Amino acid sequence: MRITFFYTSYCQLEINKNIYELFNLQLKKLNYELNALDIYIIIHNNNKDYNYELLLKNTNINGLMNCKYVKDVKLIHTVKNEGYLWGAQEALCDNYDLYKDMDFVIHLNTNIFVKRIDTLIKFLFDNIKYENTVFFVNEFIRRKIGEYGFKTDFTIFKPKINFYSFYKNELFLKSLKCRIIPENVIKQACLVNNYSYKLLPNIFIPFELRITSKYKNNLLNQAVVCNVKYYDESIEGVSRTTENNIENFNIETKKIINYIEKIINNI
Repeated sequence: MRITFFYTSYCQLEINKNIYELFNLQLKKLNYELNALDIYIIIHNNNKDYNYELLLKNTNINGLMNCKYVKDVKLIHTVKNEGYLWGAQEALCDNYDLYKDMDFVIHLNTNIFVKRIDTLIKFLFDNIKYENTVFFVNEFIRRKIGEYGFKTDFTIFKPKINFYSFYKNELFLKSLKCRIIPENVIKQACLVNNYSYKLLPNIFIPFELRITSKYKNNLLNQAVVCNVKYYDESIEGVSRTTENNIENFNIETKKIINYIEKIINNI
């Protein structure tokens, strides 16, 4: 089985540093035959204030390349950026040729950490046989207006076609009877091409780790993925990742990574 982890990032350099630790800790514990699993990693960044050299400095490429099952790692930097809503769609669309031959692609924002790669890989092996089911997603719900799309921070899909190119297909967009947002566009791109999707089990819903929390929750032990957000305590419930607190965000993220590593070591 060939899979690509495709990370889309903007300002999370400290998180990039820790991708290696989480992969290395978990992949070495897997017991699949070496020829049964090929893993590829793509880390994409579209921050105009960064450059390739800065990304390289903050990403342990050599460490990732030496992880069990990892065949290749690519860093991509571009100043091309469709903006907050569509930047990830653009990244996946433009780089389709890099992953089109995969059995699965796991798209993640870099604030999403895979904590149970063993559970994730088993899920993929169990679902590779379903040819027409190509998206495995958490549901994006806006009940007040009856919208049910795909959440886009953590998505598993089979790249049968370039699903992520439909965001710039004007005829397709005009045909939609829903709001033009990524969550809806990806779902409709799947359905209009006669493919189906499957909702992920609840353990795949990203468990939100707030910087201000004490991380004491039994659900964390079961969660396959975690969502790390920085919360400014002076503004209750509002996510903040501005220049003023990115340094604190990076420091606290490392604390969370250390915490997750302890959990992984006890699995």
